[in-house]
Amino acid sequence: MWLGSLLSTIGDWVLFAILPFFVYQETGSPVATGLMLIAQVVPPAFFGSLAGTLVDRWDRRWTMIGCNLARAAILLILLMVPSTGWSVPVYAVAFLLSLCAQFFTPARSALIPDVVPRDALVGANSLDALIGAVTRLVAPAVGGVLLTIYGLGSVVSVDIATFLVSAVCVALIRHRPRAASVDPRPRPVVAGWRLLWMEHIDGLRQFSRHRPLIMLLAVNAAVSLSYGIGNVLLIVFVRDTLQGNAMDFGVVSSAQAVGGICAAIALGALGSRLPLNATLGVALLLVGGILFVAFGQTSVPAVVLLLGLSGAPITTTFITFQTRIQSAVSGEYRGRAFGLIGLTGSVAMFAGIGTASVATVWTGPGILLQGSAILYALMGMLVLVSRESQPLGQDRSPGITPTSPRQAHHNSGRSGIPRRG
Repeated sequence: MWLGSLLSTIGDWVLFAILPFFVYQETGSPVATGLMLIAQVVPPAFFGSLAGTLVDRWDRRWTMIGCNLARAAILLILLMVPSTGWSVPVYAVAFLLSLCAQFFTPARSALIPDVVPRDALVGANSLDALIGAVTRLVAPAVGGVLLTIYGLGSVVSVDIATFLVSAVCVALIRHRPRAASVDPRPRPVVAGWRLLWMEHIDGLRQFSRHRPLIMLLAVNAAVSLSYGIGNVLLIVFVRDTLQGNAMDFGVVSSAQAVGGICAAIALGALGSRLPLNATLGVALLLVGGILFVAFGQTSVPAVVLLLGLSGAPITTTFITFQTRIQSAVSGEYRGRAFGLIGLTGSVAMFAGIGTASVATVWTGPGILLQGSAILYALMGMLVLVSRESQPLGQDRSPGITPTSPRQAHHNSGRSGIPRRG
């Protein structure tokens, strides 16, 4: 499973680190380049939560396999793109790949607790975080070399190969499948969609009554808002404030990956010996403090050093956050929970992009970036005061309990849905 996720993530990063640059190279238009980001943000904003409901209905392993094969097929479109008139296919491919990711990512995150025991979740999520750190460090450079020497077709071909091999790896996973979450008897199409919508609403109602998940959604929204601001303003900060060039920007962009790799290895070794909420809260406070200092600097080496340090608590935040979701939500609702996380994150990131684009007219990038760093610190304080910490990877808080489709149908007419500890 880890190898399949690694290959799939490398494929994503090799392409999406280079595709915006390819668009800008062909058009010279920041607007055309920005449309690439919009094409990737729209699917999670509109389909993320509902996709999670479908993931809870389907076999998660086959969902991952299907998504990998679908993405490989979608990428074939780019191999047929002519030298002119390529813009619409490129945006369509970006949209469709992002749409597939709305099913693949929740399925992968929800499947991890089905594959490993509860006390091994931290180690498994640390390996998952290691994937992200390694690919952020390596994939953009690989994609840049391929695009420069061999052209876009080589990048696309490598991406297709990673998805196909990833599908084979996932197919080799052996685990006990979950019981079907829906009545297997055939039903009319309209009734099937109605039941799907009822399950979706049932999940949202359950989540609205679950305070730990509401707190985590708030943290995810604030962090994504800050990330959106950083996406827009980091290049402006490096170019205007630091007076750096393209090479400086590349070094600054990849600096966090170094600290992230170290943190993933360390947390994987420590496992459940750290308190869950305390680790998440302190990590968020450290991220906020380090980034606040970093975006007040005026030299490239100082910023690179501080961003490298921030990579460790940022990766720690990801690991503890994902473990917390997996521990708090039962398998019946886990896909919907991660779908909702993707939805809130994408909407907040889009808001951050808009905020940075408008507000930078009246203030410098450094001030806005420092403001986004304060959001991290505020969320860290929220986590620390929210509830008593639990052993990392061994959270015994009463999670969201399963509700059968028959119960979901019965409960849909009630104003409140009963919960079990």
